Amino acid sequence: MFYLDVSFEETVRRHAGRAATAGFGEREMRDWYRRLDLLGVPGEQVIPEASALDDTVATILHAGGLSGAVPGTPCPTRCPHCAGTSVPPNVP
Repeated sequence: MFYLDVSFEETVRRHAGRAATAGFGEREMRDWYRRLDLLGVPGEQVIPEASALDDTVATILHAGGLSGAVPGTPCPTRCPHCAGTSVPPNVP
């Protein structure tokens, strides 16, 4: 389990930067947001707001034993989402 410890303000900022905001905004998020809403399960890890994306991904991959795994998809270099295109790539 991972908990991203991100302030409400940063949560709103990150949500606003998404390509698709999923049909909800700050007002709805304010009702849902709970600071440090941990599950309290053994091994739960808190990732701080200051953690860079690459560091966060590395933490999760390492904890899951996947840091040396070969990707099962062509992402991030060829999938339309990560490549920033709207045309699906030719994936063999």
